[in-house]
Amino acid sequence: MFNRHVPPPILASSPGKLLFSRLFCTLNLSILGALAAQSATAQTKRIPPALPSKPSIATATPAPTSSPASSKEEMRGIWVVRDSLKSPASVHQVIVTAQKYHLNAIFVQVRGRGDAWYSSHLEPRAEMLAGQPASFDPLEQMVREGHKAGLKVHAWMNTFLTWSGSKSPSSEMHLWNSHRDWFAHDENGKCSCIPTTKTEGAFLSPSNPEVQNHLFNVFTDVASRYDVDGIHFDYCRYAGANVDFSQGALDRFRRSMVGTLTEDQIVQFDGRRQSDSRIYVHAFGKQWADWRRMQITNLVTRISQAVKANKPWMEVSAAVFPDSNE
Repeated sequence: MFNRHVPPPILASSPGKLLFSRLFCTLNLSILGALAAQSATAQTKRIPPALPSKPSIATATPAPTSSPASSKEEMRGIWVVRDSLKSPASVHQVIVTAQKYHLNAIFVQVRGRGDAWYSSHLEPRAEMLAGQPASFDPLEQMVREGHKAGLKVHAWMNTFLTWSGSKSPSSEMHLWNSHRDWFAHDENGKCSCIPTTKTEGAFLSPSNPEVQNHLFNVFTDVASRYDVDGIHFDYCRYAGANVDFSQGALDRFRRSMVGTLTEDQIVQFDGRRQSDSRIYVHAFGKQWADWRRMQITNLVTRISQAVKANKPWMEVSAAVFPDSNE
């Protein structure tokens, strides 16, 4: 992931086109005061694509939105981490703070580690909400109070990163407990939720069709049932280049390649799979890299299209690595 103290570009879409803008405040509300004091007047900046390897991106005025904040004005926003959603009082304090520093958008983390900081039948309620009544819905309150205060409210959702820590989630419904086979494995065939210097925890396998369907349902559920102004992807990537080598991913990549090979080549490579399970990866490194990227692209495209088909004005954005040239 990126350094949270250096806010990354935000990739936000309007129908058929994409925009780059930059959020200027840190996601941690507890230190907002120190940063917002010097950032409250910062200008949002549209950034054209710098690298030829990236998709061609056209700059355009955002489509009209039903949001209380004008789509033509600059974005002055913050990420609101889920720690700030633990009670009705803490949710209200987010709104008070955003108004105090003249912000007009908040990106609220409502899916942290495969859990829900909102009412959901698809994923378990966040454990930190255990002391609150079932009627307390942090996202509903944030949308209601945020719009009343003239703020755009975006649902910030961690995508593939689904659990981290030495303790397993308490709910049997959580994917780490109910679908361990959906998680990505490293090059040694291991899957761990313990954070290391290389990864933040356990990531889902992006190429798994069941994973893609589940995430599609989770994202579109929030977009359809809540009056949010946008859906914000985070951790929408692999844990690293050494992940995912789960058997399912290797099998799916093989199937994507066999149509491009002769019968003799297939027999040759399949024979070598006995001693090298990653023979197709080793033989077709470029295709493997392209195929991995396509799994992410296909899911984001599918979700974005579904969201906009239902609510064309909704913004779809992502937290991405900063451009090293910036």
